Amino acid sequence: MSETATPPAEAPSLTCPRHKVATPLSCSTCNTPICPQCYVRTAVGLRCPTCAKGIDVRIGGRRKWPFAVAGALVVVLGALLLRSGGSDGGGGGAPDSDVEQRADGAAKGYKLVSKPQQGYSVEVPDNWLAAPDNTDTILSFSQARATEGFLRITANQTDATVAQVVERLIGELTPQGGTDFAQTPVQVSGQPGIRLTYRFPSSPTPGASIATRYSTIVKRGGNVYSVQLGTTDPASNESVFAYIQSSFKLL
Repeated sequence: MSETATPPAEAPSLTCPRHKVATPLSCSTCNTPICPQCYVRTAVGLRCPTCAKGIDVRIGGRRKWPFAVAGALVVVLGALLLRSGGSDGGGGGAPDSDVEQRADGAAKGYKLVSKPQQGYSVEVPDNWLAAPDNTDTILSFSQARATEGFLRITANQTDATVAQVVERLIGELTPQGGTDFAQTPVQVSGQPGIRLTYRFPSSPTPGASIATRYSTIVKRGGNVYSVQLGTTDPASNESVFAYIQSSFKLL
């Protein structure tokens, strides 16, 4: 996404100089802030595009590591895993979050959820719960109390443009109580999209609280992706939502 934010209480707030957005990440060599749109995964950590030049990198899940570098990485990760297993007294506990970060590139406190069959990936807070109705075409997570925040991603084939999808969505939501619609152009993995922000009742019950929702619509090929976030407490979830939106990538 074109916007990002630091996971609360997990990493300091930095600003990516290339994309002018908040980020919890920095180059492992020069410490320049880097965001999910520009970082390069290498065998020795996340690097900015400048420091990544001339070294072997990981592209699309395929490692291009020379034997010596791969061997060194195995040794380092093995030591970290042993330290993690010894710290909980018996191994078998939750993996160390730093090892997870090195393994999949997710920020500390987040997990990488990849849906290669649908062509996208996203980072979700570790403590968010997967919905029981998840399918191959629907991904849904929420905080322990659903009113605090939720994420829902759908992928559908359509001939409609992004603008047409957004226009149709507004038409469907308005009779149901949707108000204050605002559209913002965004870029998702180099593809133009629209982020629709609006207010919507949290339930059909009369007098129900009003939730703030953010729906990012982007299209690649014949697939339209909808990344929807909603909360009745936008102030508390602002940085989390911004980071989730920034982490969504088309594979």
